[in-house]
Amino acid sequence: MSLENSWILTHVNSESTKYFHHYFCTCKHIWRLKTAIHEPFAPDVVCPNCGNDYFLDADEFLNMKATKIWKFFNWASVVDQNEYSWSVTLKYKTPSYDEKTDELHIIENELLYINLKKDGSERYEMKSLSPLVSKYSLFLDESVQQFSKLLPVSAKRTLSEFIFSHRSQEIAWIDEEKIQGYSFDQKLAFIQFFLKHSHLQEHEFFVWNLTFLDQHTIGYPTQLQMLDFIADHRSEKILKKALYSSYEKQIKLGIYSPYSDYTFARTIDNVDFLVQLYHLSPDVKRNLFTEETFNVALNFMQFLKRHYTQKQITNCFMKEFGNLRKYKAALQHLTDTLRMFQTRGILEILDQHFIKVKLTTRALHNEVARISHIASYALQSKEMFDYDERYTQACKKVDDLEFKLPVSVMELGFWARMLRNCMFGYSRRIHLQTSIIYGVFRDDELLYGVEIQNLQITQAKAMMNAKVLEDDMKIIQKWCSAFSA
Repeated sequence: MSLENSWILTHVNSESTKYFHHYFCTCKHIWRLKTAIHEPFAPDVVCPNCGNDYFLDADEFLNMKATKIWKFFNWASVVDQNEYSWSVTLKYKTPSYDEKTDELHIIENELLYINLKKDGSERYEMKSLSPLVSKYSLFLDESVQQFSKLLPVSAKRTLSEFIFSHRSQEIAWIDEEKIQGYSFDQKLAFIQFFLKHSHLQEHEFFVWNLTFLDQHTIGYPTQLQMLDFIADHRSEKILKKALYSSYEKQIKLGIYSPYSDYTFARTIDNVDFLVQLYHLSPDVKRNLFTEETFNVALNFMQFLKRHYTQKQITNCFMKEFGNLRKYKAALQHLTDTLRMFQTRGILEILDQHFIKVKLTTRALHNEVARISHIASYALQSKEMFDYDERYTQACKKVDDLEFKLPVSVMELGFWARMLRNCMFGYSRRIHLQTSIIYGVFRDDELLYGVEIQNLQITQAKAMMNAKVLEDDMKIIQKWCSAFSA
């Protein structure tokens, strides 16, 4: 018999117990040691019959409050498939000792189960089948490693290898070498996506960089989720053909960006118009709606739909962005307009003051800019600041520094005089919430001013714009990390 499942028990229960370890050698089970439960290590001896120094421990103590670290543990992967799914079950063998009969029996148990459906309808399913998964650890590579981390990795590795060696027709075309170096979660997510969208194989989809699996904008769908929605939400063949042929062009250029197609898919209902927009050049679409402007893209398109027909919107995009040699001026107007849409409260102001103009990117930009100036004049005379909750929640004490927001323009001016800097000039930006200024205090004394943009520190200054002390800057960065998490 090979070596199996010898372990160390680190006892953390202070109560006395009558339990004992029963260590058996693997040579015919004829040599046995008995040690008290409080002994933390397996006996440092060798079997006089065969010289073996690894022993089977016949007791598991699953109901005891103890941390168990296995010295040696083998598990086997049992793979299977049927018409609907692939599956892997991790199993292990453990001895069971009957003290009355002085007999040892080897019992097979199940540890963990993982399953992936062949239609890609669901993410892989994983279940723990034994308390060993959460209670035990393994002494491996000179460190203690938890089974709760080791076993899922082992199961995912086996599952991905099993799937690639027993492929269904939907993923038979995928070159496994192209996904070497990616995590097993990434591989399984990738497999699931193409099982679900098997028609993508017709368009040589498997040539892009898999980093899109991890790319995301905070609070918004991941790129994979966007692609999933775009491919899934409409069934018209003409629409699918337009989407996939356009996407194939993008990935061959290595420039795939889903933001424009996703924005169009969420806002344009007419199939014919959506087909036209999908057919825009990949070079254009990757610049229309980007990760930087995606947070307002849907609001922008919904605003257009409130004032223009879908035909007018589509004609504008096709006329101004359909020519690769002439679209850059229109793109600049669109980008500037989207930046103005990032101003706090802009939609309410736009709907109140908007005058319908001819739908061109230039005319639209000028009208939005006009209304933004109206809002700016109104804000300049506003005395009290009004903050979103995410900014007020960051007013707290971290170590010995306290972070506060100015409640009014007057208080901001007082802080500016105290620090002898120009922070008073930020009042309009604070009203618009394009910049946020925090005062940093120690024992009620104002020491620093910190500017926040997009939840990140853009500058931190002491009196007369001097540098922040190094130790204090570490605290400020610690505060910002918690604030932006």
